[in-house]
Amino acid sequence: MNTPSVKEFRANTSVSRRSQLMHVVLLTDDYCAPSVTTRGTAINTWSIMSSLLRAGHRVTVVVISNSESEHFKEVAAAGATVRTVPYGDLRPYAFRSRMRSAILRPQLATFYPWVELARAVRALLEEIRPNALLAYTLYNLAATHGVTTYPRMAVLVDLDHVAAHYRWRDTSIRPLRQYLRATLRRIAHANQPRFMAQLLADCPAVVDFAAHHARWFRRHGVPNCIYIPPPTRDPVGSNWRELRDSFSGREKFRILLIGHFAGIASISGLRSFITKILPRLEKELGADAFEVHAVGDYSKNPNLAAQLRAHSSVKLRGYVENVDEEFLSADVLLVPTPINLGTRTRVIEGFSYGCCVVAHEANALGIPQMLHEKNALMARDGVGLADAVIRAFSDNKLRARLQSNARRTFEEHFSLDSAGALLTAELERIAADSITGEILESPAARVLT
Repeated sequence: MNTPSVKEFRANTSVSRRSQLMHVVLLTDDYCAPSVTTRGTAINTWSIMSSLLRAGHRVTVVVISNSESEHFKEVAAAGATVRTVPYGDLRPYAFRSRMRSAILRPQLATFYPWVELARAVRALLEEIRPNALLAYTLYNLAATHGVTTYPRMAVLVDLDHVAAHYRWRDTSIRPLRQYLRATLRRIAHANQPRFMAQLLADCPAVVDFAAHHARWFRRHGVPNCIYIPPPTRDPVGSNWRELRDSFSGREKFRILLIGHFAGIASISGLRSFITKILPRLEKELGADAFEVHAVGDYSKNPNLAAQLRAHSSVKLRGYVENVDEEFLSADVLLVPTPINLGTRTRVIEGFSYGCCVVAHEANALGIPQMLHEKNALMARDGVGLADAVIRAFSDNKLRARLQSNARRTFEEHFSLDSAGALLTAELERIAADSITGEILESPAARVLT
């Protein structure tokens, strides 16, 4: 039997969705609205929520947070109910034990301390009584550990132990004490995969937004993990070309670098940009021929910010509340991240804005829909990325073709109508399973395999 297209899948499931309206709990952390951060976490959770609301489902966003943030009002205005669970001093990304214990006697709470919130989350769920629960990332899923009354979907992006490995690789050998401590942390994180599998063992649905990480989970004890492209909001709609053209006619070619300067994916890409890409661009084009807009909070990485500031062609923009103009005015969206980690939300956002994307080929592992010469230009090193930017600089027709194909790729694979429908159907499936006691075939897995 032929595998149905995503378009056919949406048509075949639209009636069933309307007849299975659910109350869904979306469990996340403080970053749940894209107006307060450029982080992929906020964009992903907001888009998941929007997909569920568009399908007619009732959504309660449970935020693990010590305070009622102002942006929770934005979530409520979108149509969801917001509840909070305080985490106190339980930092999610810090070991909950001494280093010796983390290496020799690791526990689940060592890596995922929010497992200690399970009792509070269980009490809140008994009050809400949802049909299904979606937890975004393993850190939030840990807060539901042992809660089996409600069918749970885990949505993942990164491999936590791999992120720790890349952070260790980025640590300077001086001062030696700091490097040795980072090395011990890396050794401790070697224990993490078995606890990741433990958290996921009783989840009837596991989704990873990075294709290569979904394959990794299937090989490492989570056979039901499937890849679904991350649903992503559409900030510009069908008139994207008109909006983009309204920014044309500038004197200088504009390159956009966007991302949080504290994230290892951004850090690794910025290092390559500073040492390999920017010098070649300045040599071949001249520093006055282009400008680079570096968008993102750089307050926690002043050294990188200083290195960028030393170049007259670079404009440090910092955090920008409304990024629409940044994407639409960019002649090239440059994503130089060279590590095989997660999915770059900035690439998918760039597709939504019809950007000409130039990216390191490592990013196609998580986003297999990104194809060289079709909807992006890709290269395997800094010199190749610089040459790809120079190609885009010199060829207006090439840029226009890549822009159109990028937008088409977004609509077909990442929009709320495509990826959002797949994710929603998977959640509906496990909710139906819990009522009938049957294990139904995953329609999303059938479409994507």
